[in-house]
Amino acid sequence: MNHLFIRNLWSDGLPITPPTEEAVNEMLQGTDIPRDEKIGTILPRGGVATVEALAVLMEMAGGRPEYMPVFIAAVEALVDPDLQHKRMNTTTCSVYPVVVVN
Repeated sequence: MNHLFIRNLWSDGLPITPPTEEAVNEMLQGTDIPRDEKIGTILPRGGVATVEALAVLMEMAGGRPEYMPVFIAAVEALVDPDLQHKRMNTTTCSVYPVVVVN
């Protein structure tokens, strides 16, 4: 999986954990929000961020179930209309928010 993702430029080169159904279900144990609940739309492509989609991403990145509430909160903040994250894609500079949790 890692070689496929790197070869197709779908990865930054960091290791990827396959998001099996069992692993994603375990990741979803970190939240009581329904897996099909929409958190928001990620622009500019318009991808829908559901709790399940976030669990898949968290699994692929090697996260743990207890990280899910923080990850969901970060995505909710990103898609907040007041942030207007679509405008971050219309500048000549490289800008995007970063979340650091300690």
